[in-house]
Amino acid sequence: MRVEDRQTGNFAEVPRPLARYLASTELIELEQSVRSWFGIASQESAEQDFDRLAAGNPDRVLYGLLWLTATWGSLCAARIGITVEQFMPAMSYRGPWRDLSSEDEKSWEVGEQAIRRGISGVLTSDEDIVECLRIFRLLDPSLLRLRWILLAVMDGLTQGMERNGLSPWGAAAHIVSGAGWD
Repeated sequence: MRVEDRQTGNFAEVPRPLARYLASTELIELEQSVRSWFGIASQESAEQDFDRLAAGNPDRVLYGLLWLTATWGSLCAARIGITVEQFMPAMSYRGPWRDLSSEDEKSWEVGEQAIRRGISGVLTSDEDIVECLRIFRLLDPSLLRLRWILLAVMDGLTQGMERNGLSPWGAAAHIVSGAGWD
């Protein structure tokens, strides 16, 4: 789906989410849980939401987080007027979530590289994302480590979006309903 940034007139390409991982309504719910996770007071509740969605298949939540990040990244790239590929190196994080993690610098960097590959997989093809998730499960069977790193990257991304007048909140619902994916 093509989404126009009304401020710049640039377009973002947003891939249709793969229903085998999450239904459209679950993506919208996941976006709300991500927002809650960013608040210290509501983080535990958000973690429980993630665990409930991931029950029996942790790929579900990681895929949804990757889809949201790919979507938000596409919207950011359109706002700035660059390609998603040019924007991809910005998908990293320096801040308190990184400092609070138990990851050493090298492990964090490897996690960020894996996440950027997953975001690219969401944007390129169904086969790419399926393969990324398979590899992620080999690296991190529970996907909890990668989920933590991805949520930190998402936190940094949303802050950058909001500083530039682009709210991520409600984007999933807007795109899903606008495309008739619900």
